[in-house]
Amino acid sequence: MSKYLGYIENAEFGRASDVGFMFGLMLVITVPEHGIANFNHYMVNTSENCKNKEAVDKAILDYWRTIYALLDDAKVSSVSELKGVPVEVDCDTKINNFRILTEVIPK
Repeated sequence: MSKYLGYIENAEFGRASDVGFMFGLMLVITVPEHGIANFNHYMVNTSENCKNKEAVDKAILDYWRTIYALLDDAKVSSVSELKGVPVEVDCDTKINNFRILTEVIPK
């Protein structure tokens, strides 16, 4: 797995426009010289047909905690302010994970 430096190009919180029952944080991450990728790992299936409501509730709570930590690391108060925040990306053929580059965020 390779690590690259990039930045969050866009951040939205809400329903996915193409799949309305998916809800959560949608990020577009740009890695210069390598391209742009969507990172939608913080999405939850909220369909009425979802069989395990307890698992959905747990996933929502876990994602909210993760999103809160992302905002805290980036020193911002809303998802829209994540735009432009520098990140380190772990990827092979797709983005597997990323972290906010807290060492370059002003205190």
